[in-house]
Amino acid sequence: MAASKSILQPIASLFRSQRRLWTNLVFNKPRLRYSSNKADDPTFKEIDTVTTSLRIDAIASKGLGISRRKLWEYCLRGYVSVNGIKIKKKSAEVKNRDKVIIDGPGINRGYVEVIEIGNLTKKGNYHIRLKRCKRLLKGNELGL
Repeated sequence: MAASKSILQPIASLFRSQRRLWTNLVFNKPRLRYSSNKADDPTFKEIDTVTTSLRIDAIASKGLGISRRKLWEYCLRGYVSVNGIKIKKKSAEVKNRDKVIIDGPGINRGYVEVIEIGNLTKKGNYHIRLKRCKRLLKGNELGL
């Protein structure tokens, strides 16, 4: 037992010295930020992103990380609503302060709120700021 400790000590000191080297590196910070108004709740995040259109499927896929194809299926089944109104067409466009909610039997995806729609980029894309919630809240918590 004593022999194994003597072998592991140099290896442990090597890892400690390497860890000190790695802590001095600076990486680019991701664009995802915790929302300032819900800092104690990690399920809320603010996302700054660029999207090609303001369609419901494009916004919700950017915010919740769901494919546009899956969102199309949810729309057909009636699981998607904007500001409490069920949406069947994925091509409907969102405005500032709209909440896209995805809820259905066995589906608990959450919602995305459009905080701000910014200017167009040179290529014609939209700068948008979203607030997402991965867990689904009750209607009175959403302000509906």
